Amino acid sequence: MRKFNKFYVITIFTFMYFNLFAGEVTVSLVGNDPLTVNVKGNTANEEAAAFSVFIYFNSDAPADAVSTLDPANVNSTQLTDTFGWTTTFEAKTIETGSWLKDGVTYTSRLNYAHSNVISGVNDDVWPTSGVDVLILDFDPGGPGSAYIELNGADGIPNYSTDAHTVTFVNQSVSPLPVELSTFSVNSVEGANAELNWETATEVNNHGFSIERSILSEGFEKGTESAVWEEVAFVEGHGNSNSPKLYSYTDANLVGGSKFMYRLKQIDIDGTFEYSDVIEIEVVPNNYELLQNYPNPFNPSTLIRFSLPEDTQLAINIYNILGEKVATVLNEELKAGFHQVNFNTNSAGYSLASGIYIYTLESKNFSQVKKMILMK
Repeated sequence: MRKFNKFYVITIFTFMYFNLFAGEVTVSLVGNDPLTVNVKGNTANEEAAAFSVFIYFNSDAPADAVSTLDPANVNSTQLTDTFGWTTTFEAKTIETGSWLKDGVTYTSRLNYAHSNVISGVNDDVWPTSGVDVLILDFDPGGPGSAYIELNGADGIPNYSTDAHTVTFVNQSVSPLPVELSTFSVNSVEGANAELNWETATEVNNHGFSIERSILSEGFEKGTESAVWEEVAFVEGHGNSNSPKLYSYTDANLVGGSKFMYRLKQIDIDGTFEYSDVIEIEVVPNNYELLQNYPNPFNPSTLIRFSLPEDTQLAINIYNILGEKVATVLNEELKAGFHQVNFNTNSAGYSLASGIYIYTLESKNFSQVKKMILMK
């Protein structure tokens, strides 16, 4: 199973409360699934006396995008393990309602409180390295946002002084990635390649740029770098925890018989990651010279042809008297599908309007077709 390795920052809206009397404590809302609340002291003597917090979230996201938070998966064991606080004075409830915070309406919140009222003053301090006081085993609203604020005056009273100054900090998070479970390519109807891929999960997926490169002999030997070009863009599903199927047909392959494809997965914020590279070989069964396009033309037209084997060939242009007026191509080419541009404005060509004959000539095959130059 292939995962695009990337990071995406969920917007975590925060409330900042300043109290001007005592030390400083930083509270961070970090990650998701699990979501953690981390508290650290800015110095080594910030007393840990109590912790009281509201965490707002949305629980009405689609069923495939979020697991519901309940008191059973609010883990606060580090407060008891680190500080020895008992659960006698612990309370945790999930409340529903409607709360507008920084322009976002939240429909649920965790109301959590825990305190140390038995031990003496200055027994416990918030570590400067931080401690995960709460570990919430759920994804807040699926890909989206959560909001944290301390409850009461500042939610972290200091028994030795009046209160802590509290700062909230946004953190980078690593939610479910865009997880690519399959990516394949098959040849269909001659010079066409059908690409199929499936994602298991998606977070803020803007879409996929499909890139193609001709698999050259130099690249296979390691003497050349691949030259990639974008052939299409397919929109993603944004956010999803359910499988999503994608398909694209790359029509009219030209330049050879071996091709490479990769997906450039692009986030809504513009960040991107590449998939693994897959290969396909499409070898024609027969020689074929196709009708030029456009036709009639002025001043240029494309001539397409297919070769079932490597061969030396020439593409020549003749007037209706049988006189050769131009040589468009004369070289050895690999088996595969090819095209060449014939431009009457190129140096050495001085052609009048009229009917012309173009030919594909090789050791084992020749074919003739007509074209019309209309100035």
